[in-house]
Amino acid sequence: MMTYGLLFWFPSFLVRSFNAELVTFFSWLPSFMLPTDPSPVLFVSYFYGLILLVGGIAGIWLGAVVSDKLGETDKTIYGRAPAYSFIATIPFFLIGILSNSLIIVFFSFMIIQALSFVMMGPLVSSLQHIVGPNMRATTSAIALFINNLVGIGLGNLLIGILSDVLSAQFAEEALRYSIASGVIFYIFAAILFLYAARNLESDWQD
Repeated sequence: MMTYGLLFWFPSFLVRSFNAELVTFFSWLPSFMLPTDPSPVLFVSYFYGLILLVGGIAGIWLGAVVSDKLGETDKTIYGRAPAYSFIATIPFFLIGILSNSLIIVFFSFMIIQALSFVMMGPLVSSLQHIVGPNMRATTSAIALFINNLVGIGLGNLLIGILSDVLSAQFAEEALRYSIASGVIFYIFAAILFLYAARNLESDWQD
């Protein structure tokens, strides 16, 4: 859930760190996609949108395929697959956010996006199978409520506060290190998924 908080600040990070390079990065765009005197925000939207499109589709598909295939004989995979994907995210996250190369940032965050979205299929499926049919709609509503309240609400706030605190020492680079500290949440999420996975086999309802 904290991924929302981390990636919410990603466009600001791109503008601060790669303002001029974004124009060169998208020099291949056709003219109809570039208005007169385009702002850096436009290029950031293309950059971020491409990452979300490719990485998001790949991650959701991968998570669904892995959990459906392996979950036939081992329900714990619905918790372990997201946990392993979060752990695998960490090196790419640190490489991407600390790099000064826009190419490295692009491919690192595309992989991050894919690995982060691996959890979507297994999470939704497991939530629907650990409660009875009469509780499934309420369970989904509660999960979405927590996801938005904690992930988008608290995540954005914490990263922003930390950036303000670090700005005196790191100036414009404060946001970079503030986002980098977010790997702690990936570790925490992986631990929670592994803990929850232990009970999925016994709690699963077909």
